[in-house]
Amino acid sequence: MIDGLCKSRKVDKAITLFKQMVDKAIYPDVVTYGALIDGLGKQRRVKEAYDLFEEARAKGCHPTVVTYNTMIDGLCKCGRIENALTLYDDMAIHFGFRPTVVTYSTLIDGLCRDHEVDKGCKLLEEMAGRGCAPNAVTYNTLVNALLGQGRSKEAFSLLEQMAANGCPPELITFGLIIKGLCKEGEIEAAFRVVDEMFMIESGLSPDVITFNSVLDGLCKEQRILDAHNVFKRALERGCRPNVVTYSTLIDGLSKMAKMDEALQLLAKMVELGCRANTVTYSTVVDGLLKVGRMEDAVVVLRQMRDAGCLPDAVTYNTLIDGFFKRQRLREAVGLLREMLEAGFHPSVVTYTTLCHGLCRSGRFDEAVEILDYMAARGCAPNAITYSSIVDGLCKAGRVTEALGYFEKMARDEVVAPHVIAYSALIDGLCKAGKIDEAYEFLERMIRAGRIPDVVTFSILINGLCDAGRIDTGLELFRGMAERGCVPDMVTYATLVDRLCRASRVDEAFDLFQQMRSDGLSPDRSTRRTMIHGLLEVNRDEDAKRIQDEENS
Repeated sequence: MIDGLCKSRKVDKAITLFKQMVDKAIYPDVVTYGALIDGLGKQRRVKEAYDLFEEARAKGCHPTVVTYNTMIDGLCKCGRIENALTLYDDMAIHFGFRPTVVTYSTLIDGLCRDHEVDKGCKLLEEMAGRGCAPNAVTYNTLVNALLGQGRSKEAFSLLEQMAANGCPPELITFGLIIKGLCKEGEIEAAFRVVDEMFMIESGLSPDVITFNSVLDGLCKEQRILDAHNVFKRALERGCRPNVVTYSTLIDGLSKMAKMDEALQLLAKMVELGCRANTVTYSTVVDGLLKVGRMEDAVVVLRQMRDAGCLPDAVTYNTLIDGFFKRQRLREAVGLLREMLEAGFHPSVVTYTTLCHGLCRSGRFDEAVEILDYMAARGCAPNAITYSSIVDGLCKAGRVTEALGYFEKMARDEVVAPHVIAYSALIDGLCKAGKIDEAYEFLERMIRAGRIPDVVTFSILINGLCDAGRIDTGLELFRGMAERGCVPDMVTYATLVDRLCRASRVDEAFDLFQQMRSDGLSPDRSTRRTMIHGLLEVNRDEDAKRIQDEENS
């Protein structure tokens, strides 16, 4: 009765019945305890199972090997591997039980889950020393764990050990080895394993999952010709490619810009009755856009819809971005409408792409409309969305509006202003002649825990110099190092140019030399500025040295 209740997952009822037995002085035997412990273990109620286990032993009802295995399994699955190992020692020392292959396999699995793979390997050796033959489950557990740690050679040696010990590797074992070798870039070794599968007497043949692993590894190494050969070999062996097979090859071809071949393979795939999915079509669309084949990408999108395959946010976003990069704003906005009409909710990425594209095209009012529209539809703008608007408005000289959106972002409890937004505002304020406000924004940025980058510093230094405040610019330049920010060519070029214009050539030359000491090579414009400045103060030798370096 208790066993039946436990097998039906009615463990609480089984416990109630168990207690009634004890109350009526009907003492449970080892089978009853075992059934209840097993039921509790399967529900991960390990503490209750362990207490019952100890109770059984205390009452002289000694557990069987099966009960021990049940407890060890429960403890391992709950991450209590040390307790499980204690029980393993206990069953052999106190009761003379010989651990079975189930005992060892359970412990090895527990050790591997606890990232103690070396201890698992030692237990395998101990298992063999005690005359207990490992089975495929034991080996597969260790093979998978070793591959997870990038130890493909040790996993491969276990494969050889399996065959030597009379335990023929299963298809899953080969699959694990091949997948692991491909992940590590050991493609040739993976090929050898595939060849070995054909040679073994068990008649195992690589399945489509095995071939897909090899194809994926080859495509990642851009070995498309080899991938095609493996594809043909799979067909010759009677292995029918699936959508993953085709998608893997199409992705490899797309990444190498072989779009004609990718399109041919897509057509062949459909012709053979293998239905392409969203990933397949999106990969082709993305590849076509990257090589500038916009019209072909639109054709593939239509094919996708005709095949009843709904484009996802990634596909739409990729196309919208592609249209914007080619200044085809009407089509981009049209795609957004299409998404909405189809009941498809654009993601924040899609909206952000639109805002960025509109701002880049000078259509700031429309970008602001998109921002307000997305918020009204419950899609919260992120830091990049706001930053695109702030940057666009600043570039249009609409700094007051930009400040308004920045403050709105700053008030948002979820979205923290991005470095891009701070830099854009500092640049806008500088161009509007509001240098003190720009400097204040830099300090505000630092107080907010945002680390200014070299772009931010260079923008403000340029603004200070344009306002005739070169010394403040130099002070800020010297403070960059304290902030862990290394000046770049733009930073140095700005200061060298402004110092020369202010007839402070000696200081400019010192900075010019420092720039080269920092491993930066001055561009042609900076060298010309420095040469002209030196000639103005009759430092002809220094000017000639720079000129000679330029000509050499």
